[in-house]
Amino acid sequence: MINDQVLDLIAPLKPTITLSLDGPAEVNDAARPQRNGKSSTEAALKGLNALISRKSELGPLLIHSVFTKSHTDVEKVWDFFHEFSVNKMEFTFDVTEKSQEASEAFVESYKVAAEKAYALGGETELRRLHFFDVYFEQLDNQYLKENYCGTGKSLLSLDARNKIYQCPLEVSFKERQVGQDTEINWKSHVALEKPLIERKCYETCWARQLCGG
Repeated sequence: MINDQVLDLIAPLKPTITLSLDGPAEVNDAARPQRNGKSSTEAALKGLNALISRKSELGPLLIHSVFTKSHTDVEKVWDFFHEFSVNKMEFTFDVTEKSQEASEAFVESYKVAAEKAYALGGETELRRLHFFDVYFEQLDNQYLKENYCGTGKSLLSLDARNKIYQCPLEVSFKERQVGQDTEINWKSHVALEKPLIERKCYETCWARQLCGG
């Protein structure tokens, strides 16, 4: 959907743009086929190259890839993406995936990708991996984090029926609903008022104000 008309429209806004793409065609098409079942990768890469061609007119450009039980090869995806002129690559493990084994395989592969990135271009290349850049920035600026995210504080999410939840990952879980339409059940927020580091971290953990809970 990215073409010159769209780019002309959004360029004055200098937006941060995140393109969802899970890797090369054999990986991405398995997870993100078009509605007709055909490949979506060719069109997505065409859009990515169009964005890169006018990158100087835009804000930061990110690629976001999701990994699952059937796809944990971060190294392969990094090999494919790192030559693209994007600001950041964000690799996340599917939050609904419950396989501990797959989660650990994802982490191990991520470590290999990070080592390759550092060998290629030191801190600069490593910081193109969004996960690492977040921590570098926090250390550089020496700020303490009390809340990993804004759940229940600065963040609420609506579903298609105007049911209100604390965060996008909790939509559809009835027990997590905190309101409807314009009404919020503030009693449900009492437990969320404390900083996440107080709710979820050991007081003795040296990294509690780095991870934010």
